[in-house]
Amino acid sequence: MLVNRIFPIVLISLCSLCACKKTATNTYSADTFFKVYNAPIAKDLGSNATTNSSGAVTSDANGNIYILYYDALLANNGALYMLKTDKYGKMVFNKRYFKFYLYQQVYYYIANFICLDETLYLAGLDSTGKWTILKINCTDGQVAGQIPLAGIIPPGAKVSSFSIADMWQTKAGNLLINAYYTTPLGYTKPILSLLSPDGTIIWSKSDFPFPLFKSGDYEEGSCISELANGNFVFGTVGVRWTNTAVAYETKTVELNFYTLSSGGSLLSVDSLTAGGEVQYYYISGIYNKISPEILSFFLFPSPLGGYIIAANEYYGYTSQSGNYLYRLKVIKTDISFHVLDSAYVNPANSDVNISGIVQKADGSIMVSLEDQQLPVTNDLCYLYEIAPDASVKKVRQVGLSSQSTFISGMSQANDGHIVMGGLIQTNGIDTNNIFILKTDGNGNY
Repeated sequence: MLVNRIFPIVLISLCSLCACKKTATNTYSADTFFKVYNAPIAKDLGSNATTNSSGAVTSDANGNIYILYYDALLANNGALYMLKTDKYGKMVFNKRYFKFYLYQQVYYYIANFICLDETLYLAGLDSTGKWTILKINCTDGQVAGQIPLAGIIPPGAKVSSFSIADMWQTKAGNLLINAYYTTPLGYTKPILSLLSPDGTIIWSKSDFPFPLFKSGDYEEGSCISELANGNFVFGTVGVRWTNTAVAYETKTVELNFYTLSSGGSLLSVDSLTAGGEVQYYYISGIYNKISPEILSFFLFPSPLGGYIIAANEYYGYTSQSGNYLYRLKVIKTDISFHVLDSAYVNPANSDVNISGIVQKADGSIMVSLEDQQLPVTNDLCYLYEIAPDASVKKVRQVGLSSQSTFISGMSQANDGHIVMGGLIQTNGIDTNNIFILKTDGNGNY
């Protein structure tokens, strides 16, 4: 049986880095904690192995916490696991399920694991290669049923290209499914579908008007924001390639904002230029002229009016390793998506990506950034807060000597606390351990 335990060296190291307070003078509530669980999973083994497919986290109305992870070791045939704790971090159970593959639209972040009432909903690929939603009982972790998703595939789509990117919970308790598919002409288009908890399709929309002209062009959903009036803003990233001469072609990236009614009717369309590049052809190959471009983003209404956009922006590469470089870009817009201000988070010698993000009750945004140190030593995670005016401040850094910390999910408990989950990976050892970090609204524990 796996036993919940705190590794002393981990706790001491993180306390020293993060000003952890666990003494008689602790001013934070007793249910804030950082705990590592003896649930080792395979590291970089097998065709489906990844250190990034672990840490999807959610919580129920009683404050219990659920975290997913995946054992990719071929000897174990690959399997999904779920660990449940109470609100104080005490492990309730750790269960192994059949093969079930998660999809991650953004670099580490997983948004397709949610809790409605006493049921957990998880979107992914089952062992037969079909997209489905697992329904899991919160109480005992048993699978209560499956919801097939083939019904939202539009006519003419290449079925093999259909994928679920994310799943969100609406205020009314329904499920919004963000998917995409490839047309016979070779370009990729988004699907947004609203389902009831029993799987009934309430509405499904796949005819978004962003123009795509040729194979390789694409538009994919990136985020959803539910407004106070019940409407939704669906954010997508659209990419087009245009031949402008024999020797080169240009890439144009746009952020698209579709406002839809609660019934799925398209009310308005707005867009924002988000970069691009030029691809040059020469006799022995191709090279790209580097320019910043946004690849994925999250959108939140600002209590000051307008919106705040938090985006993963590609801006170049490092010559020593050939790695692409990413940074956090924060944009403030008015209600019509005109840019009012912007800022960057770009630590030195770092390559950062959004791994988790939530908006707090006061309108500020808590975001975790994975930092792949360049040159690679050990990976860190930063917690930042984005204020309603788009100003950004660093809350704290999470990291360990000779170990890498991967935060792979973030959610907000019903008491307002922030819950994060992920991996502690010890360099040179082929296993990782799951951790859960639960903070107050300001990142303290």
